[in-house]
Amino acid sequence: MKNLLQTFVFFPMPLIWFMFIILLVGSKQTIYFFFRVIFLVLFILSLPIFSSFFEYPLKKGVDSFSKEKNLSMVLVPTAGVYEDSLGNWHASKDTILRTMKGYDISKKLRIPLLISGGITIKGAPAESLIAIKYLSDTNAVIVDVESKNTFQSARNLRKIVKNNKIKNGTIILATSSIHNLRTSLALRTNGFDVGIYGNINHDRNFISQLIPHRNSFARINGSIYEYLGIIKYIFTGYINYKAFFK
Repeated sequence: MKNLLQTFVFFPMPLIWFMFIILLVGSKQTIYFFFRVIFLVLFILSLPIFSSFFEYPLKKGVDSFSKEKNLSMVLVPTAGVYEDSLGNWHASKDTILRTMKGYDISKKLRIPLLISGGITIKGAPAESLIAIKYLSDTNAVIVDVESKNTFQSARNLRKIVKNNKIKNGTIILATSSIHNLRTSLALRTNGFDVGIYGNINHDRNFISQLIPHRNSFARINGSIYEYLGIIKYIFTGYINYKAFFK
């Protein structure tokens, strides 16, 4: 499924396929016109300010952390692992960033840290077990080795809370900022209150937002992946529409 998205949906592939069709069937005037249009579209999409605008609903879809709320735990959903040439497994950059962010929040707020991530690649260890190797102190760390995606992390959380005798309260998310909304909606659907404590991703200053950058396409594609994930979760019932209004 992901390979199909990379071929037809993720940018700049839709524009490439469109231009390919125009080259096959269009006249010289049509080809010239659409080359100019596509260049303009690519230029706009390459601006960081556009990708920031596209990401905005994903980043701002969760309430900010409030000290007045009763806090339950910090939740870190992992984000992949990879194997090196020697057969050793390592956490992805996003997994490390999320884990360290969650660890710092857990220490500051003095609440348990849950790292959620099961086996997503055949032959690999559970992602959460790889993630905890980057922490110096794991005494207050709980690992979920069963959940393979965001929905399973939310669904399995109630059992984890009960088994570890964690008090009821707001769950603080430590994930990438564009992943906040989908995770929080899944958690709300399962009856949990959610908040965030700052963001991992930081936007550049305004001037640099107006200069084309190669990372803009990666950010747009990351957002598309999240939007499609939310749509999928809604249609499969993993997200209840009421979660949008909690």
